[in-house]
Amino acid sequence: MKTLNTNEIEMVSGAGLTEFLAGLNKAISHVDTALTDTTTALEASTSTGQTIGLSHKQFGLNIASGHMTGLYNFLSSFNTAAQ
Repeated sequence: MKTLNTNEIEMVSGAGLTEFLAGLNKAISHVDTALTDTTTALEASTSTGQTIGLSHKQFGLNIASGHMTGLYNFLSSFNTAAQ
């Protein structure tokens, strides 16, 4: 029989959700900072190649931020219901 480790127990029981949400919130903050920096660099961009690259980066960061924020909001509803 397989022995469950602490991480597996936390995942199954929902324990550790608060810590996960704190980490996710920190990651969202980093992505949003990168998005702001990329937008600033894009506004100052002069070459076509750089503008294209920064536009792709901005697009990806914007999608990542939206998905992460949605996940945070979804999971935090479980966290408040459990308390």
